[in-house]
Amino acid sequence: MRFRALLALGAAVVVVGYVVVLLRPTDPDLPQVLVEPGFLMLAALVLLADLYPLVPSMRDVRSKVTYSWSAALSLAAVLAFGPVAAVLFLLSGCTAALSRGRARWWLVALNTVAMGLIGLTMAALSRFADTFDPLMPPGAWPLACWGLLMGALVVGMAAGMTGWAQFELGVHEWRAQRAWFNKSVRIWGVSLIAAPLLASLALYGWWALPSMAVVIISLNRLSSTMYRSTAASRTDPLTGLANRLRLTRVLSGRIADLGPGEEVALLLVDLDGFKQVNDTHGHLVGDQVLGTVAARLQAAAGPVDLVARYGGDEFAIVLAPGLTTERIGRAAQEYRDALAEPIVVGDLTIRIGGSVGIATTADPATDVLGLLAKADLDMYRMKRDHGRRVERRGQGRVEPAAPDIETAAAAPAAAPPVRPPMWSVSVQGGASAPVDGWPGVRWSSSSGGVALAPGQRARTAV
Repeated sequence: MRFRALLALGAAVVVVGYVVVLLRPTDPDLPQVLVEPGFLMLAALVLLADLYPLVPSMRDVRSKVTYSWSAALSLAAVLAFGPVAAVLFLLSGCTAALSRGRARWWLVALNTVAMGLIGLTMAALSRFADTFDPLMPPGAWPLACWGLLMGALVVGMAAGMTGWAQFELGVHEWRAQRAWFNKSVRIWGVSLIAAPLLASLALYGWWALPSMAVVIISLNRLSSTMYRSTAASRTDPLTGLANRLRLTRVLSGRIADLGPGEEVALLLVDLDGFKQVNDTHGHLVGDQVLGTVAARLQAAAGPVDLVARYGGDEFAIVLAPGLTTERIGRAAQEYRDALAEPIVVGDLTIRIGGSVGIATTADPATDVLGLLAKADLDMYRMKRDHGRRVERRGQGRVEPAAPDIETAAAAPAAAPPVRPPMWSVSVQGGASAPVDGWPGVRWSSSSGGVALAPGQRARTAV
C-alpha cells in the first residue's frame, strides 16, 4: 500500500514537472528542438537502445545495458538542447519497460516515473549549467564538467530509486542493493562518460551519430552472449533451476550478510520413491517428472527464495532472510503441498511426494557445506519418520516408500522367470576334453579347473 501511494505521488510529480518544463519559455523551445537533426538522431538512438530487445535473438539483453545507453543519449540531448530535451528520459522509461513484453503494470510505471524524475532533475540542472548554447565551442570544459556531474547524478538516482522500490517490495534488502551499486556504476558509468561527446556531435556533427547504432548493437550482442554463457554456468540444463554452483554462492553470500537477530533458512527436498519411476518407466519419464517438480517448486517460491537442483532428485531452497521459525515451517509445508498434486506424463498419472529437511543458522561464520549436511540429516530423519507412520498404518507391515503410478491401460501380466541354460562339461582322457555344445572350447584341469574322472559329467550355469 505504501509503495503504491509513493508511486502515485511520484507519477503526479512527473506529470506536473514536465508540464512546467514544456510550457515554460525556453530558448530553444520544444518546436525548435523537434526539427533539430541532432535531437532527432539522439531520439532515434534512444528508441533503438530501448526497443532492441524486441529482436528475437536479443530478448535476453539485460535491462541495465539498454538503460545505460538510453540514459547517456538522453543526457546528451539535455546538454545539447536544454531542459525540453528531458522528454527523452520520460520516453526511455516507458519504452524500455514495455519492450520486455509481459512486464507488470507497476514495473512499467516504476521505470517511467524513475526515468521521468531523473529527466526533471537534469532539466533543472541544465538551466544552471547553460551547456546548450550553440555558440560554445566543442569540447569546452563546462560541457565536460557538467556532463560528468549530471552523469553521476543519473547513476545515483537510478540506483537509489531502484533500491528503494525493491526494498519496499521485499525483493532485496539495502545491503544487497549496496552490493549491486558498484556493478551499476560500471555498467552505466562507461556510457554516461560519453554524454558530453554525444552532445557535441548532436550540435556540430549530427551526421556522425548514426555510427553509434553500430556501437549499441555490438555491445548489446556482446551483453547477450556474456549473459547466456553466465546463465548456462549457473543453471541446471534439465530443470532450468539454479545449479549447485549458484546455490553455494548465494547461500554463502546470505550467510556472510547476516545481521543481528537474523537467520538463514535452507530447505532440502528429496522426492520419495523417484527411483521406482526411473526403473519402471525409464529415464525420459523421470526427466519429465523432475521438470514438473521444478516448475511447481519455483511457482511456490517467494520473490527472494532461491530454488536450486542440488543433484539427482534432490532440490534445495534458500528462503528469504529474517523469517521466523513459524514462517520457515509454514514455507516448508507450502513446498510439500506443491508436490501433493499428481503428475501426468502421457498416459501415466504419478503421485509422488517429497521429504523436506530444514536447517537454519544465525552465525555468519557457518560453513555452507555444514549447513547443507545439517539439512540433509533432517531430511533423512523425515524419511524415517514417514516410514514409521506407514508401518503403523499397515498394522506392522512396512510398505515401500514408492510413488503411486496409474496407467491408462492395465499392464500385462509379468512373465514367469526364465531359468538360465545349463551346459554339460565332459572330460575324457583326464586332463583336457572338449565342452559339449561349445565347438573349439576345451576343459583343462591344469588351468585351475576341477579335475574329473574320465567320463564324469559336471553341470554348470552360464
